[in-house]
Amino acid sequence: KVKISPMSIDCAVGDTNKTKGGRRINEILQAAMAEELGITRSPFRIEGANKRPGSVDFGRRLINYALKRGDLTVDPQCQYLLSCLAGYKGADTGDDKSLSHGIAALRYLCSRLLADSPIYRELRFR
Repeated sequence: KVKISPMSIDCAVGDTNKTKGGRRINEILQAAMAEELGITRSPFRIEGANKRPGSVDFGRRLINYALKRGDLTVDPQCQYLLSCLAGYKGADTGDDKSLSHGIAALRYLCSRLLADSPIYRELRFR
């Protein structure tokens, strides 16, 4: 496992779902992180993912282009993400639907970090 200090996280992006009671999952995760670290607030905020129309296709283009350009690399120790990328076939992930979760997480982060740079902004459909 790769050890990353929660204090060194600059950007965290999570899904926008809520519990049946109406609590946001990201807020629950932040509270759990703070509790685990023995502090009152999480050292980072988990931003909600972009779920606007077209965001999935745009995110896929971002990932593909960033990988091709070398702007995005995946550490060999990230076996789960590498298996997701190797087995992903767009909306159809075959028998293993769990592949889409790793891709979605990567898409959320890439959309947050790369989408507004001049190179990647052009990948949006007009």
